[in-house]
Amino acid sequence: MNLSRGSEHAFNHRPSSAEITTVIPSEFLDRMIYALRCMVEMTVRFELLFSHHLDASRLEKALLLLLDAEPVTGCRFKTDRYFPYWERIEHMHRSNLRVAHDLKEYEAYKLLPLDIHKGPQVEACLLQQDNGSKLILKVAHEIADGGGLKQIAEVLSDIYTHLDENPYYRPCPNIEGSRDHKQILQYIPRRAYPQIIIHHLQEMWGHFASGKTLTLELPPSSRTGLDFIIHLLDEDRVARIAAYGRTHGATLNDMFLTGVLQAMARIDRQGHDKHLRVATTVDMRRYVPDYRGEGICNLSSGEFLYFGSSIGTRFNDTLQQVKEITRRRKAAWYGLNSYIGMIPFLSVLSQKRLSWFFESVFRQLINRNKYPSVFTNGGIFDASDLYFDGHSPQMLYALMPPVYPPVFGLAMIGYKGTLQLSTAVYQGTRERVEQFFEIMLKELP
Repeated sequence: MNLSRGSEHAFNHRPSSAEITTVIPSEFLDRMIYALRCMVEMTVRFELLFSHHLDASRLEKALLLLLDAEPVTGCRFKTDRYFPYWERIEHMHRSNLRVAHDLKEYEAYKLLPLDIHKGPQVEACLLQQDNGSKLILKVAHEIADGGGLKQIAEVLSDIYTHLDENPYYRPCPNIEGSRDHKQILQYIPRRAYPQIIIHHLQEMWGHFASGKTLTLELPPSSRTGLDFIIHLLDEDRVARIAAYGRTHGATLNDMFLTGVLQAMARIDRQGHDKHLRVATTVDMRRYVPDYRGEGICNLSSGEFLYFGSSIGTRFNDTLQQVKEITRRRKAAWYGLNSYIGMIPFLSVLSQKRLSWFFESVFRQLINRNKYPSVFTNGGIFDASDLYFDGHSPQMLYALMPPVYPPVFGLAMIGYKGTLQLSTAVYQGTRERVEQFFEIMLKELP
């Protein structure tokens, strides 16, 4: 059900501190994410578990005020022009909180994608249980990546807290903060551009020139029966993996990348004859002094890592390959390949041509067995940035946006010393994915 009482101020609110325009131009990364819907269901899900009960009425107000605090969240996506744009939604159509009657309703809501064309771009569902509250936030990937999702959760937490102190609190709309990827480029010296462009060309050449890619090949699926698989590693296991990595000069990211490659090679009997590639994501906020975007936006980049033409005979052999490559890439403007080598050329395309381009490339790579599996490291979520009624979430889960078979996608995030691995499965793919996790977790210390 949707709450309605106690929300008059949120519904009738008109910002007085700044004027919010009814049309917000889309940024290139918004349009690129939309074009990639051919391979990914672009809904980012963020689940928070609390040991206390959230105030449902105050949460509804906070969610509605969020749509003004970060104006792009209160929009629908329109594609009737050469470049799509964001159009603000009328206040009477902005209800974005559902309160579930039971766990079944809550879980069913979790699986539904956001309708980006209807909006708003942030929705939530609350379930009150005897031992506390469960809250699922859903965000359209077109407006935000994992880093943007963190900012949305922080803004929501801040508004919710202020409303407890002052029920008439209104946040100042963020209309000045840039959503453009160029906010990153201001920190990149021009002298680095030639090196970055060379890396980009090498990366693109590697896609098409070399042989088949080692992947977790999933059986064909009708994209029905969506579900999520989550594996939670406790603090002791994480500490053990991290300690092992340190003794070998490797990061946690290196350790898990190695585990991914080893598991795929164990499942694929011809895996030793295939090239080792993994598609990863890089949060470009790493180049910003305060590690934060000016506005809610996508500031991540894809990086296709190539680890050689054959996998090691042992875990440590593969780990050596992985850490050498990742260390080399991180020292050479990591993640900037597409920002400088690709975006300037694709940004002039209409949405129709941009979607055609990515769908064509994707189809060719799939047909040639060259598209790699996806591994995205969402980093550590800081509990101190998320407080509701003076409490941080007991646990949180950032779920991997569902990647369509035959491509496999895996996400990793950390929270309170734990690590979680999540992926989406469709009908007919669960058995293979569960096999992958079983082998991968055995490979790790």
